[in-house]
Order: sequence, then C-alpha cells, then structure tokens
Amino acid sequence: QLTQQRAVLLLPSGWLVQLVREQMPQLRTSVMTLDGFIEACGQGRSETILPRLAQEFLLRSLLDSEHFPYFSRIRDQQALPAQLAGVISALIRGNVGPEEFTQVVIALTEDGDSPKNREMALLYKTYMLTMEATQKVDVEMACYRLVAALQAGEADIPFEAVYAADFYAFSPLELALLREVDKRCELQVGMCYEKQRPRVFRASQKSVESLCGFLSVRTSEPPAAAFASTAGWRESWPELPAAASPAVVVVEAASVRQEIAYAAAEIKRLLTKGLAPNEMLISARDLTTYNGIKD
Repeated sequence: QLTQQRAVLLLPSGWLVQLVREQMPQLRTSVMTLDGFIEACGQGRSETILPRLAQEFLLRSLLDSEHFPYFSRIRDQQALPAQLAGVISALIRGNVGPEEFTQVVIALTEDGDSPKNREMALLYKTYMLTMEATQKVDVEMACYRLVAALQAGEADIPFEAVYAADFYAFSPLELALLREVDKRCELQVGMCYEKQRPRVFRASQKSVESLCGFLSVRTSEPPAAAFASTAGWRESWPELPAAASPAVVVVEAASVRQEIAYAAAEIKRLLTKGLAPNEMLISARDLTTYNGIKD
C-alpha cells in the first residue's frame, strides 16, 4: 500500500519522518507530519504557515513590549512561550476570537484586577494582528481554515490515500480534519495503545472512540494497538464507561442517538440502584437538538 505515488504517510514527529525516509529510501509515498499535511493541502493560499517553534519565538519577542509587565518578569522561564502558544491554540481551536476573549476577561475581572488575564487578552490580540499583518497563520488556524474550506467545497485533498501511524491522540480540530479526509479518499489511522501508561492510554482511548464515529476498528496484539480504517465500514462503538459517583464523566458520542443511549443507560443504572426519578436532573444546552428522539 505504501508504494502508491498518490498516497501519504503521516507520522507524529519530524524525527520519525526523517527516520522513515532514511530507512526506506525506496518508498514512493510522501512522508510528512500532520502539520506538513495541513500545509500541503493548503498550498496556493496567500498566507505562510508559521511552524510551532517560530510561533513560540514570535510570542517571546512580543513580550519585550512595555505593555506586558507581568509576563516580562517571567519571560525567561523556558516553558513560558510553549504555554502561551498552547493557550492561543486552544482559543483558536474553540473558535474564540480576540474580541470575544477580551470581553470574557473583562467580565471575569470586574471585581478585581488580574494583570495576567488582562495581558493574556492583549497578547492574543497583538499576536493575531501581527499574524494578519505579516500574512502568516499558525498550524491551528491553518487546520481550522482547511476544515472550513473542505466543508464549503473550496478545497480538496491532493492524495488518493492517507495513512497515519504511531499516533497517541488527536485534538478535536485534528479529528475534524480526519473526518473530512475520510469523505474524500481512503483513510487508515494507526493508534498506539499503551495500557501500562494510564494517562497516555486515556488520551488514546478518547481519540479512538472519536474515530469510531466514522471509521471501523480492528485491534492487534502484541503490540497493543487499535487501527481505524475505511475498509469494512461498520457502525460500531466501544463500550462506554459507567459513571462513577461523585466523578464527572465526559463521553464523546458519534451521534445524538448514541449520546441519548448513553444517558438512558446511565439513568437505568441509577434507577436499579434505588435512586428516585425526582432526584435526577437532565440538562442540555438546546433541547431542540433532541426533537423526535428524546422521548
């Protein structure tokens, strides 16, 4: 499969990409990171994608301004640029613009001064204005725009097959991109499953559950791995975890029906344990989402 010229192999790091290229020189398939794939799919756009390290360097340079006294005092902390980049990336993934974020900060700090939050809002706005002025986008924004362009029919995937291997987890935005890729070409995703590392396993499990919404699954032992593939499509869903009071359980469902099925199963479990119906509360952001099936 990996001899196809119109196929691409995606790997989670540049180091793995280089390793594959060195050890498999006969490979005709393109090999790149997910960031490189986003850039390849967005070719022809006027903006330049800013690599993650360059994004952190830009943020550090912005902190030299006199407008950021709080962050300037801690700007020498090695992890600070990466942490700030992570916050900005999360805002972009959530489609939260600088003005909206500023309004939230103002609302949260009405009763008290919070220089960190205030400077974070200003830094986000300055960062976005700088990117716009220099016609650059970061990886998250490029991914967000690519997903939107694919959904609007304004972009396409320049490959016939996409294979992803050795990933541990995907962000919601990356999962949205994979869903769009699956609609246009063959897609196979290999997920690393390390049960001996509980935190890593939980992150992988959530991504696998999300992939189950549009890809079929097969497992391989050993090594422990879960593979999602468009081949042999089947509507399946792994067993969802039972809620454990008093913990908060977050379940990502592939459809509204699966969401309701999980809620119904949890209600049944609580009823069998003796909890009265009038002691339960079901809350939803918008009940119209469940019209026709909630009864």
